[in-house]
Amino acid sequence: MGFDDLFEYKHTHHGNYKEYKYHDENRHMTDSYQSDHGYGDHTKWLRIIKKIWNNKKLKVLVIVAGTVFLVVVIVLIIVLVPLIIKLFNYISQIGLQGLLNGVIDFLDKIWKGSAE
Repeated sequence: MGFDDLFEYKHTHHGNYKEYKYHDENRHMTDSYQSDHGYGDHTKWLRIIKKIWNNKKLKVLVIVAGTVFLVVVIVLIIVLVPLIIKLFNYISQIGLQGLLNGVIDFLDKIWKGSAE
């Protein structure tokens, strides 16, 4: 085993004849299968997170996308809160039965085709 082989991880594992040891050339395929086998999707997510964590461009992209998503959600909340308050006031004034009657009348007009 040379000095270069030590840094390139080309050394092989040898053990007892009863223990089956994988050589380094095949180790990545068998270890990834064994780590994924029976554990579900969380290992796939951990691999994706690890790739994002190690790649600077992906990390910046995820941070920017997350920030844009949060800004859009906050703007939607700010825009929709007054409409939700108006809806609650309307329901409190006419009651739930009045709202249900209004929806049924509107659907009946659509069904019959008269848009008056």
